[in-house]
Amino acid sequence: CVHAISYAPAAPLRTHAPAALPLLSQWLQAAADEPLADGAALQLLLSALAVARTLLAALPAEQSGGVAALLPSWLKLLPTLDAPGGPAAQQRLVALEACLDCIAEAPALPYYAVSPHKRAVLQALKKPLDHRKRQIRQAATRCANQWHLLKPQR
Repeated sequence: CVHAISYAPAAPLRTHAPAALPLLSQWLQAAADEPLADGAALQLLLSALAVARTLLAALPAEQSGGVAALLPSWLKLLPTLDAPGGPAAQQRLVALEACLDCIAEAPALPYYAVSPHKRAVLQALKKPLDHRKRQIRQAATRCANQWHLLKPQR
């Protein structure tokens, strides 16, 4: 289901976002609670992150409050995806970068929806900022910069 939705255009996702967000949130929560050992689960996670990123970019501000509810799931995924070694290590790095990109897009949401998460996000970004791979450090830097610039809109 999630994998097929990732190929959908943004317009249908926008219209069906209220129905898709709880399912996406539930799937990301399950992915954060269980270890992602095989490549198929990581591929589904990448699809779910692509859908979330599309929703972040496509939804108007008044409908995007539900997307902010995905933020705790993304934060729980960071340590899960950062586990060293394993059979799908390269795919986990791609998923970690995609997760960081989703977190970096979140400050575009309304301030009231994301401001309660600012401290937790900056705390969770400390480890990726010191990651052994340069692409992860760069993604974490972009993400941290966006969150440090988060200010109330006037």
